[in-house]
Amino acid sequence: MENPIVLQLDPSEGNPRNSEGAFADLPDGRLMFAYTRYCGTEGRDASPAEIAGRFNTDQGRTWSPDDTILLPNEGKANVMSVSLLSMGNGDLGLFYMRKDGPMACRSYLRRSRDGGQHWSDPVRVVQAPGYFVMNNDRVIRLGTGRIVVPVAFHRLNREPQNPLDFSAIDHRGIAVYYLSDDDGQTWRQSADWYGLPLSSGSGLQEPGVVELKDGRVWSWCRTDQGQQWSLWSSDGGDHWTPPVPTRIMSPCSPASVKRIPSTGDLLMVWNDHERSRNNKDLPHPLPPLDPQPASAGRTPLVAAISQDEGRTWSRRRCLETSPAHGFCYTAIHFVEDHVLLAYCAGGQDVGNVLRRLRMRQVPLAWLYQ
Repeated sequence: MENPIVLQLDPSEGNPRNSEGAFADLPDGRLMFAYTRYCGTEGRDASPAEIAGRFNTDQGRTWSPDDTILLPNEGKANVMSVSLLSMGNGDLGLFYMRKDGPMACRSYLRRSRDGGQHWSDPVRVVQAPGYFVMNNDRVIRLGTGRIVVPVAFHRLNREPQNPLDFSAIDHRGIAVYYLSDDDGQTWRQSADWYGLPLSSGSGLQEPGVVELKDGRVWSWCRTDQGQQWSLWSSDGGDHWTPPVPTRIMSPCSPASVKRIPSTGDLLMVWNDHERSRNNKDLPHPLPPLDPQPASAGRTPLVAAISQDEGRTWSRRRCLETSPAHGFCYTAIHFVEDHVLLAYCAGGQDVGNVLRRLRMRQVPLAWLYQ
């Protein structure tokens, strides 16, 4: 089967949502996949949730049947949006977002020396008070050793009515970056931060980062302008160019980008809304762009490759095409001659696009056809 589904986690009673995650290679050769597992009866972004893990011993083909709870819910609302990173001293770093209220949603780091069985006390990455959104699978280490954590700051538009009144949050995001030069022991905010320089309901939301071959850091953000917007840094994420629109057409939905180790090219996975690609003369035409309301516009899910450091994207291949489902928050992990992609894949059948988690195993050769 082409691009088989190797893991699917549907919602169930007492577990209303399974969503965004990240992968890690463990010292004993296993793979770990960590994700947000919601508890109780609701699956809203601020509903109770914990970080759970599944494990694999055969390069991603089969996964453990039961959850291992890596991090119980320590937040007043929840913990979610995990990133995993190999630390400089050999530890496994688990970055996550802890929601304690509209003025206290911040990123934390815990470390493990035994493959995720035990975790250190948390170190707070974001020192300032406020609501800071960090996506899953976003934290990177630069060639210099610096760790970069991209977040979007959301101010409040009124006084909260209670300690968990998340409706007071302004949806317009401001892109800002947190940096560590001592392997995560201490953190500081980037010198620059940016909002979207025009009228918008989204601002710059859910930034991602990747290091380019010339040493610059490229950041992209989702917007409500019909496209991703980009910023670049030439000093490791401290100062940034003003944001500009890109040709990466998409709804207000995150894109994911990582470098393919075997080729050095960049791989992007996103909801491609470039209608000009819907051409029957293309070798692999995209389906008609006809998303239904249940998809939240987050379809189709497309992969593409850039061989010029993100300036252009070619070899677009469809991963998911259902107009009634939405696909988003993709985690990317390369294993031998294929890539594992884990993403939300829900729709009206399970309540919304964020409630079902799906993982596919995709051959790199298929992406390069």
